Amino acid sequence: MTSRLLLALLVLPVSGCQLLSYQEPTAGPMATVEFTSNEIAAQPVVCVPGKGFKSTALSVSANTSDSQFAKDMNEALKKSPKVSVQVDASRGSVQVGYVVQQKRSTGLRKRCKVAARFSVSAGHTYTAHLTESDGHCGLEISEAGAPLEDAVIAPWKCQ
Repeated sequence: MTSRLLLALLVLPVSGCQLLSYQEPTAGPMATVEFTSNEIAAQPVVCVPGKGFKSTALSVSANTSDSQFAKDMNEALKKSPKVSVQVDASRGSVQVGYVVQQKRSTGLRKRCKVAARFSVSAGHTYTAHLTESDGHCGLEISEAGAPLEDAVIAPWKCQ
């Protein structure tokens, strides 16, 4: 009985965490958002109206090494150089962002949150690229390599 209880206690937290992460739509018009960065480890998030920002199942890795060890480590840590998710295109726009939290060797932490809102069309693929310059995070939104003119940095508020 003790082993069953232990198993149940291990399964409950894992299944509960799944409810907190971003759940891709399963039907209706969808667009794809690919999250990338300039070798900055970060957690992509998608705004789910009425539920807030939800983290994607994978985070973006800082390591772009081609070594098998780095690939295995990133896989174990649920990280990838590019993270793709489906988003609901029926609303006509989407808000996505990144959360960055890194501990530096000096003991200071680097933290930032950045989000952008932009129009989406079903069947299209968009890139949300995290940048950093002089300690400030930025977000570039593009489609097929061309910047989206209607993409705007949005307040950290999911509506």
